[in-house]
Amino acid sequence: MIMGSLPGPDAGNHQIWTAEIIGEWYPRPTTALTFSFARRVLKSHFSNLLKAFGADTQCLQGLSRPLIGRLGGHLYLNSNSLEAILSALPKPGLGSYKSFWQRSSEDARSTWKLFNSTTLGQEGQREFKSKYQQIRALDFASLQLHELLLLYGKIEELFEQWAAPPVTDFCFAAGYEYLLQMLKQGGHEKPEFLLGDLLCGEQLPSLEPLQILAELAQKLKEDDKLCVFLEEASLDELVSWWKEQSAPFFVEREIGRILHLYGCRRPNELELSTPTLSTSPRYLFAMLKRYLARDEVPCLLKLRQKSLDRRCRAEHEVQRLLGDKRSSLLLKKGTIFNWLLSKTRENLLLRDEQRLARANLIGLTGDLFRAIGHKLIEENVLVAEDDVHNITIEELIDFLNGSSASLNLSALAAIRRDEFAEFTELALYKKIETYGLLYHQERDFFARPEATGLKGCCGQGGSAGCVVGQVLTVDESGKGWLSVGDVLVLDKPDIGYTYIYPTLKAVVYLRGRKMSHGAFIARELGLTVVYDTLEELR
Repeated sequence: MIMGSLPGPDAGNHQIWTAEIIGEWYPRPTTALTFSFARRVLKSHFSNLLKAFGADTQCLQGLSRPLIGRLGGHLYLNSNSLEAILSALPKPGLGSYKSFWQRSSEDARSTWKLFNSTTLGQEGQREFKSKYQQIRALDFASLQLHELLLLYGKIEELFEQWAAPPVTDFCFAAGYEYLLQMLKQGGHEKPEFLLGDLLCGEQLPSLEPLQILAELAQKLKEDDKLCVFLEEASLDELVSWWKEQSAPFFVEREIGRILHLYGCRRPNELELSTPTLSTSPRYLFAMLKRYLARDEVPCLLKLRQKSLDRRCRAEHEVQRLLGDKRSSLLLKKGTIFNWLLSKTRENLLLRDEQRLARANLIGLTGDLFRAIGHKLIEENVLVAEDDVHNITIEELIDFLNGSSASLNLSALAAIRRDEFAEFTELALYKKIETYGLLYHQERDFFARPEATGLKGCCGQGGSAGCVVGQVLTVDESGKGWLSVGDVLVLDKPDIGYTYIYPTLKAVVYLRGRKMSHGAFIARELGLTVVYDTLEELR
């Protein structure tokens, strides 16, 4: 999107920025700390992906433009830099069905490696879990500043060394796209919905905490007095009730179990400033209250059975569509499709498990920087609790190592806090084209366009259905957690909000893609899903 009254081509420095992919991860303005973290981690993400497929990683060092930009407080990928990286990767599934099987022997080897990638996607997983548990077992509050800084270095090393997540993501996306092409060539009218049903019915690890919470709610339903207490008590009162061990043993046990396994997760899980569940379990008790407020507590086993039924019907449809047709290799297309489907399902499960692990590590990183912030407040370097989120990682490292260009970090944090307040009023665009220097005119450049109304407001279908319900909006601060509503509108398919899904009829994402992870979880629970809706829906 090109905005008017901006410098033209004569100003030079032509750049194209896209919110594709990264706009789904970070749909809202990011703090300085989160921006610097994303910049460092995404570089290792793409480096690992290139290494895994034997591609030249020099393209990362040779980028003429930054990979990530922060414009109007929002994160964008530089299109030229992104294309340079993606051009080095194998591209199965992007050509026609026939040409895919007629590639050179070198491409064929890449393709075979890609679709037999489950082992590749599991590399380093056990070592990652072991190192993560060692770091999580530490008491950050008892460590000195230099020790916390060294610990962050170990966390960054974990991101750099664990190549599995980007590989699994890529392999899953490639398999998904190729399956979609086969369904389209088979003549199916709505291949995206059919493929969504085919990928339902997997026992995704992301559903386990929802299952634990739903079972706890069901047990609480059996005790009328407990139910009344939980319904009437505030979230802070419930947290104190649990922390002071005044709750029944089974409540302490199940909440403790969720926090032990998933305590480093949180709503809006990629923003480091959001408290984790372990730091603030209010979100868990809010979801428990939502479950109890329903006439019938959500039963995930029943929802899973419905998804298995949809999957079975979809498999019969594929058999009818492709079963006896032959490919150019004289193999039955149905046989090829089913083999590739099994590989894609394996990668879907792996992707879910790895995303949970990454989310836990990112949450742990947020807790570590919160501990650094508290230490700096004790040393009178910072003033407010959120000051640390307005300082970049590089600035913190330089300050703690004695190589800082500025000694007044609190003043720097105050300036950035004021800037961030302005960023909340600025828009995120899908694509922008810039010339010359743009920061000095940022407010005019990214000013949010006035809403034109909701006539014809639409998006992409992620899971079929027709739903009438009350709209619900939530955020990580607590807004909407206990509000009435069964059609949830979210900025992005954030799996941190999946606890609320069993109480809904539908989910609408302002941003997202057909392969968005949160959308798969919503489909698994039988929800109608719409993604990539028009900006006016805000």
